[in-house]
Amino acid sequence: MNSSLTGILKRFNVILTLLAFFLAAHSALRAQGLYGSLVGTVTDPSGAVVPNASITVTDVGTGQVRQGTSDPSGRYDFVNLVPGSYTAVVSATGFRKVEETSITITPNTVARFDVHLVVGQQSEQVTVSAEAITLQTDKADTHSEINSKEVADLPISGSGYRNYQQLIDLTPGAMPSTFYNSQTDVPGIPLNTHINGGNGQTNVTQIDGATSVNVWLPQYSGYVVPAETVDVVNVVTSAADADQGTGGSSSITVVTKSGTNEIHGSAFEFHNDQHLNARNFFLPQGTALPVGIYNNYGGTVGGPIKKNKLFYFASFDGTAQKESGKRIVYRSDGRSTGRQLQRVHRRGHGESYNYLQSEHRQRRWVGPYAFREQHDSHFAH
Repeated sequence: MNSSLTGILKRFNVILTLLAFFLAAHSALRAQGLYGSLVGTVTDPSGAVVPNASITVTDVGTGQVRQGTSDPSGRYDFVNLVPGSYTAVVSATGFRKVEETSITITPNTVARFDVHLVVGQQSEQVTVSAEAITLQTDKADTHSEINSKEVADLPISGSGYRNYQQLIDLTPGAMPSTFYNSQTDVPGIPLNTHINGGNGQTNVTQIDGATSVNVWLPQYSGYVVPAETVDVVNVVTSAADADQGTGGSSSITVVTKSGTNEIHGSAFEFHNDQHLNARNFFLPQGTALPVGIYNNYGGTVGGPIKKNKLFYFASFDGTAQKESGKRIVYRSDGRSTGRQLQRVHRRGHGESYNYLQSEHRQRRWVGPYAFREQHDSHFAH
C-alpha cells in the first residue's frame, strides 16, 4: 500500500509540474506588459482566406527578423515584439508579395495588419502604407499613450524640472499631478496623481518591465526616468490584462529608448532665471528680484556594438538650481522673530526680509548603472 501510494503521489507531482510549466510558458508567450503584438488575416481578391502564407516581420531599427505562416483560417500572430517601427512582407504561391513599411508596435497593445493579396508573380511586389486604426478591436482595455515626441515638444517643467509624469494628467480621468513631499526626501521629484477617483498608491509604474515603487511613499514611483530617455509610456486605466494585475487605479508602463543600427543622440539645455519671470506684485519697488536660476542639461547617445546583434544607449541628465525668496512681514511693533530672515529695508509700517538663498545641484546618469550626485549649499543674501 505504501509503495503504491508513493507511486501515485510521484505521478501526481509530475503532472502538476508539467501543468505549471505549460501555464507559465503560455502566459509568457501572451505577456503584453512590456512588449506588443502584431496580428492579421491573409485573404485573396475574392475574400477567401489564404493558409500557409509566409509572413516576415523586421524591426527597422535593430534588423531583428521574425518569421511565421498563416494558419488554416488565414490568421497570423506575432507576440512579444519589442516596441518600435516594423516592416512586414507577406507572400504566397500564385500571388504578388505585399510589403507594409509603416507598422508601429507599442507596449501592451495589439497592432493589426490585414493583408489582401493580388494574383500575380511572386517577383512582383505591392507596397502599402498602414492607416491609423480609429477603433481598438483586439483588446478590451482602456489605455492612453505618451510618445517621445510629445515628451520633447510639450511643456513639462512645472514641477521644478522636466518630468514626463506631468503628461499623465492628459489621461482621461486623471486629476492634476502634485508633489507633496520635500525634494530632500524624494530627490527625483516624482508626482502623485489620482485616476478615476482611485488612491494614488494603487498606481503601479513599470520601467522596462521592472516594477518601480517607493516603499516608504508608495504613492510615488521609486525612480523617475529622465525625460530625454523616454520612448513611450502606456497608461492602462481599466480592464488591464492579468500580467498587470498589481495595478489598481492605473498600470503605467514606461519603455526607455535603446540603441539601433544607426548612431543617434541628442543634446539639450533648458534655462530659466528671475529676469525671465514676472515680477511679484507685492514686491516693493526698488527691491532686487529674488535670485532664481534653473539649468537642466545633458544628452543621449546610442548605436550598434555589433550590427543586428548588440547595441548600446546612454544618457546624462544634470540639474543646477539656485533659489531665493522675499517675504514682507508686517508687525505692529516693527520687530521680527524669524531666525532665517535677513534684514533688507524698512517700508511704511512693516519690514521686508530676505530668505536664505540656497543652491541645489543634481546629476543623474542613466546607463548600465544609475547614480545620483547631489550638492546643497546655503548662504545669506
